[in-house]
Amino acid sequence: MSILLSRLARAARTRWRTIFLLTGGLLTVIGIALPTGAALVPGILILLVALLTETEAVDCRAATQLTAWHWSG
Repeated sequence: MSILLSRLARAARTRWRTIFLLTGGLLTVIGIALPTGAALVPGILILLVALLTETEAVDCRAATQLTAWHWSG
């Protein structure tokens, strides 16, 4: 169980924007479907946060190595 949770935490840390987009979209759809619309406002707020925040540099060694490589030809 702890291995599953650690993998889930690692995936959430690296793909937080995708998770926020999916969560916000799901809450927005649920908020539209419910007659009270209690989930609509949080869903829209989460979508706005996910869409308006800048993406950080990718924490990938291969991408870092490629960006540090300079063409000398």
